[in-house]
Amino acid sequence: MSLFSEVMKRRLIPWMGGYLVTGFVVLEAADQMVSYGMVPETVYRVVFTMYAWGVIVAAILAWYHGERGPQKPERGEVTALTLIITAAVVNAGFVVARHQAPEFEEGLDPRQVAVLYLEDVGDGESQYLADGITEALIDQLSTVGELSVISRNGVDQFRGTTLEYDSIAWALEAGTLVSGSVEEVGGRVQVSVQMLDGMSGASFDRTSIRLPAEDALDLQDSVVVEVSRFLRERLGEEIRTRETRAATESVEAWTSLQRGERAMKNAAALLASDDVQGAWDAYGQADEFGAQAAVEDPQWADPWVLRSQAAYRKARLLAGEPVEAWEVIQQGISHADQALALAPNDPPALEVRGTLSYLAWLLRLEDDDPAALDARFVSAKADLEGSVDRDSGLASAHSTLSHLLYQEADIAGAVLEARAAYEEDAYLDVADVILARLFNGSYDLGQFDDAQDWCDEGRRRFPDNYRFVDCKLWLMLRPGEPNTPEDVQTAWALRDTLLSLTPESIYDYQAELSTIFVAGVANNASLADSANTLLTLINTGPDVDPEGELPGYMAAVLSITGDSDAAMDLLKVYVAANRDHRFTVGGNLHWWWRGVSAHPEFRAVVLNR
Repeated sequence: MSLFSEVMKRRLIPWMGGYLVTGFVVLEAADQMVSYGMVPETVYRVVFTMYAWGVIVAAILAWYHGERGPQKPERGEVTALTLIITAAVVNAGFVVARHQAPEFEEGLDPRQVAVLYLEDVGDGESQYLADGITEALIDQLSTVGELSVISRNGVDQFRGTTLEYDSIAWALEAGTLVSGSVEEVGGRVQVSVQMLDGMSGASFDRTSIRLPAEDALDLQDSVVVEVSRFLRERLGEEIRTRETRAATESVEAWTSLQRGERAMKNAAALLASDDVQGAWDAYGQADEFGAQAAVEDPQWADPWVLRSQAAYRKARLLAGEPVEAWEVIQQGISHADQALALAPNDPPALEVRGTLSYLAWLLRLEDDDPAALDARFVSAKADLEGSVDRDSGLASAHSTLSHLLYQEADIAGAVLEARAAYEEDAYLDVADVILARLFNGSYDLGQFDDAQDWCDEGRRRFPDNYRFVDCKLWLMLRPGEPNTPEDVQTAWALRDTLLSLTPESIYDYQAELSTIFVAGVANNASLADSANTLLTLINTGPDVDPEGELPGYMAAVLSITGDSDAAMDLLKVYVAANRDHRFTVGGNLHWWWRGVSAHPEFRAVVLNR
């Protein structure tokens, strides 16, 4: 009998075809699970290895058992299968050993890296260089998929601190720290870098690099290479970073830009200490350094971006002087246009131009021309969306876009952008505002589990911020969840804590608003008399509530707790003072108003204005 006839007799082809198709389906399923993060990539490698060895196993089984009718296992078959299966298991073990990520002790993950700002230990004139090298290192390590690198904002809060390294590591939840110093002596710059264990704060490796001052760009590259080597040795993984070479070959231009960036940081520090004039002067210095860098390298877009950013900060200081603010904003937009002429669609340039346009819209600086004002809003939105489309890591752009989308009542979009901002950089200087926006958006959308999570996160990170006590009080009123008398006591306690943290400028308003929510909890706990007594004591006068918002909140809590007649009476008062208020979220009626929506007067008073 020929070999072909024997193969056909034993039905080897159907057996193999069935195995290959079934195995391919399993392999595809494993690939999808890896893609969605359900299992590690090692699982796919093991499945593929076993699939490949299984071809031989399937062929042996088909050869010995493919004929119709029962067949007994033969000694040669058992021996071959034993050898093949043993080899497959050993091969899979090698695959796991080779590709399995290293296991770490419980605690801080060494793959979470914080690069602390390098210190100038010389005469203080090279801090700009230390900052530039630090930020280049943060940027480049952030491109490594195996690492999670703390943002500039995250590490900046520990600049000049006296805290121990392990305390910094635990605050940032970083298992690996990078620290070091810069010193310029005799025309040469020495950079010393050390790697530290976050759990203990102990140094486990260090190096020193010395180059002439005019080789600052090469110095950046050398530092990144050395730190990458440290990480490879520590984590046992292939850590590769792309070259850090700036978009300029001019050391002079790079140096001027770094001096400008340093001036921007100085301005922010001065502003934090209420030295407005000092901050104004520092922003002016930043603009001068940017202009100098632009002369030293006319083809580099970054100096124009820096000048535009300085203009934005100066315009913020002029918010109460619209004529002067408009002049500075126009200068900033012109600088951003120049940057985009050199680098079309540059994400930071688009962001700053969009941010300046949005500021002009917020300040109503073209209020005498409604068409121009609308065009300014559209332009701002397009620039901000363009910036995050091209660089999703621009946390500040996501944050500004989130604020802008709130103005359009696109709450779902605003929440998505705020979430993106927080995920990209949880240490933004407006992180508390972003968390509050995430709570408010989730609450408005009726996503109460998410709202609870954002409220808790805000309370954990910003325990002295009144917003994250206020949100707990708001969450006590959810549709379909009755309260108890014990909840009323909890609400009063939250109100006391809230008012102890509330800024003086909004204290009176917040005292009345928090009382309204306590009344809502009481009404929802079947304590209607107590609730009504509290509501009659609310001061809604213009000295406390100049915008006439408190009647709307009173209507909302009464709507939630089922008193639609009283809610309707208050809604009439609120709508009379706030004709433009939107009662919908994403085209649907806000969940606050479901309880009163069936009232005969609701449509006429609220929806058909």
